[in-house]
Amino acid sequence: MRLLGVVASSYLQSTTAYYSIAPMVTVGSGGSASITFSGIDQTFKHLQLRGYVQDNRSTYYVGDLYVRFNGSSAANYNYGYMGGVSNSNGTVPDSLSNNNSSTGQTELYLASGSIGTVTGGTYGTFVIDIPDYTSSKLKSVHCLIGAGTNAGGGSNNAGRVYVNAGLWNSTSAISSITITANNGFTQDSSIALYGIKG
Repeated sequence: MRLLGVVASSYLQSTTAYYSIAPMVTVGSGGSASITFSGIDQTFKHLQLRGYVQDNRSTYYVGDLYVRFNGSSAANYNYGYMGGVSNSNGTVPDSLSNNNSSTGQTELYLASGSIGTVTGGTYGTFVIDIPDYTSSKLKSVHCLIGAGTNAGGGSNNAGRVYVNAGLWNSTSAISSITITANNGFTQDSSIALYGIKG
């Protein structure tokens, strides 16, 4: 298994119903353009990713996240999301008004879930579920993602939360996952990968 260009040894640790199938990736000094899990164990039923991330954007409060499977940039990713934005330090909610969908994209868009460095030490979080990742079905993706900046000044600075549904229009088993941010991940951004037995 290769993570951020480093070969990881075999690793399996039980965490109740979930199994940690790779060491947590924590970005080191200098940041990283992306985080990749490859050589993913094919013996589980479902996958889950959990992230705690910051985007290297010094002039914007929130950032967007994207996912690709098996290194594929073919235009066969579809997505839809629904979410809300809080302006002015959370005093003016803009409930469920940020909705969008698209088909035929070259990567799966997960909406705003990272935090720009202008917020200092603030990080966004996400949980991504990928059911039946080894099957011959088309691959669905479900994601809960949020970014709380505690900063006023309009929607560009606001906290956000989204529910996302995506589709990778491929019957291939997922053997690698790459997550990217607008301008790359800062130091201490962390993502973990878990397997779920069927």
